[in-house]
Amino acid sequence: KRGILDFLLIKYDKNDKVSKEILNELKDAINEMEAAECLFNMTSDPGLIEAAIYKEEAAKRKFDYLIRIAKEEYNQT
Repeated sequence: KRGILDFLLIKYDKNDKVSKEILNELKDAINEMEAAECLFNMTSDPGLIEAAIYKEEAAKRKFDYLIRIAKEEYNQT
């Protein structure tokens, strides 16, 4: 999973068609997803499990939004 995401970021980063701000936000969203997954895997408390699920879902939605923006920027030039 991480390898594909790294590939996408490298692809967008190499050509300067996508702003550095969007690339940094994408990296942050990936880190947020990984942190939520780690929290989910390391706890047995039902409340924390639920929080981890919500955090991961929010990070995925953020990532999806940023990927759409990156694709638009990439295709504009």
